[in-house]
Amino acid sequence: MGIRETEFVAKPTSRAKLRESAKKLRKVFNYETGKFPVLHFLEGPLARLNYDFDIVDYEVLGPFKEAEAYPDERIIYIRSDVYDKAYEGDPRSLFTIAHEIAHLLLHKKQNIKLVANGFARSTGKIPAYKDPEWQANAFAAELLAPADLLVGMTVEEVVEKFGVSMTCANIQLQQAAKLA
Repeated sequence: MGIRETEFVAKPTSRAKLRESAKKLRKVFNYETGKFPVLHFLEGPLARLNYDFDIVDYEVLGPFKEAEAYPDERIIYIRSDVYDKAYEGDPRSLFTIAHEIAHLLLHKKQNIKLVANGFARSTGKIPAYKDPEWQANAFAAELLAPADLLVGMTVEEVVEKFGVSMTCANIQLQQAAKLA
């Protein structure tokens, strides 16, 4: 993938810091073990913190955007088919919503900036620790399947216990191995 005309760059953060933030969130809301109740959190605690979400028709976001967060407006727009699948327990849809929750919590204007003509011409990409998409993915993965709870588990056990996809389970098991 080449350099886009514009890139968003987030305040630098490490996976370890994102892991700690996700862990604190789970603890504050008494979700320390097992599946993180994404929809319950979205509709309950997050709403009580004056964040909002709106379920929109497929045409509003189109085929390439399943959801979109606007942190400074404190809202997530979720495509109706994604929301419906999340209610059915679809791991990808639940991850998508957790990813957008991460954007709400991590990426206010003061923590993100737009740079013209790409971030680093020499590499053609933003370093992961400054990439808001990587940060949202890492936070969502830690929220859904905390690496420190996965030590000694198999991929299948992670998928079953935490309701995540095989891809997410594999990535988080790699993170768990680094903690062991």
